[in-house]
Amino acid sequence: MLTDFPTRFFVSEALSQAGRPDDVVALLSNVTATNFDSPALRLLVAAYANSDRRSGLRSLLAEIPSEVLSRPFYRTAQIALAIRIGDIPEAVRQIKDYLRVRPRDLQLQLQLMQGLFRQNEIEVLRDQARRPASDFDGSPDDLIKLEPQPIASLHRELSRH
Repeated sequence: MLTDFPTRFFVSEALSQAGRPDDVVALLSNVTATNFDSPALRLLVAAYANSDRRSGLRSLLAEIPSEVLSRPFYRTAQIALAIRIGDIPEAVRQIKDYLRVRPRDLQLQLQLMQGLFRQNEIEVLRDQARRPASDFDGSPDDLIKLEPQPIASLHRELSRH
């Protein structure tokens, strides 16, 4: 039985890398401080999100102070929770708030576009789709999603609506 926290944390990191978020939750829940940002808290939040434990993630986020929740990692966790529970209007609202602080975040821009599509906000989506890839920071694989050919197919899809 693992009793000391550092051992729990290091084992949890290995389990996370091995794709075993349920085991990370089992090791870190109820022993990780939630009143300040830490690598262990981030690992636990990610494990809850990756194991699709929505109610656990919601409860954990409710324990975290607002000054910690305002940090980008926790903001994206809140967005992920909204998406997972199907509250797309809330997810879109949170993404727009986040993009005011980090407007070049490509991953969140792509999620915003997905959310707008799901809400049938076609005109707003068209405006977002017109933005050039150079407006964003991201991996080459992600940036290609904003290149003209994929955007042209998006425009064709939007024209059907």
